[in-house]
Amino acid sequence: MSESNLSSPAQHHFTEIIFTYDQYGGRYMVTNNISEIRKEKHLSQDDLAVALGMCRKSIFNIEHNNVIPNIDTCLSLTKYLDMTVEDLFEIQDA
Repeated sequence: MSESNLSSPAQHHFTEIIFTYDQYGGRYMVTNNISEIRKEKHLSQDDLAVALGMCRKSIFNIEHNNVIPNIDTCLSLTKYLDMTVEDLFEIQDA
């Protein structure tokens, strides 16, 4: 599937949803709204990638929950976007 197909309006959601498990097997829903915040700040994926020293595809994969960013990337995102981790990510019981 091409990247353009993945980002079509029919498939775009306000928040992207992925699931993770805690050490006891509890299931949690992790959402992010990085794409919306990035767009509100008039940044392209390329702009954000360059600022963070990443490739654009990495930003795409984070925004579409193909990967969960590591703590260093999360902190870099929060610092650059001037947001808190809670502004970018939310964990809820699934």
